[in-house]
Amino acid sequence: METRNALEGKTEMFKVEINVELETRRIVKIHGWVEADTPLDAAVKFKTKCLCDPVTWCDPVMVVERNTYVMANYANESVDIASDYAVGLRE
Repeated sequence: METRNALEGKTEMFKVEINVELETRRIVKIHGWVEADTPLDAAVKFKTKCLCDPVTWCDPVMVVERNTYVMANYANESVDIASDYAVGLRE
């Protein structure tokens, strides 16, 4: 399934970067490319599909759009709330 930007009619690729603290108290940067409609959607998709199991997700969650270099940053709490809405835990 392909996601499309409603305003421009094209697919957007975003790079998402998050720092996490592991059980060993070590801070590790994780990052990857995500296909989404908005930067917040990209942060939600990346965080929900992330395979690591950190003790702490460190702020901020950084997102940049591939073609325009438009950047956004979010607090982890904001991404968690958006995730809850995305999966139907909140209305």
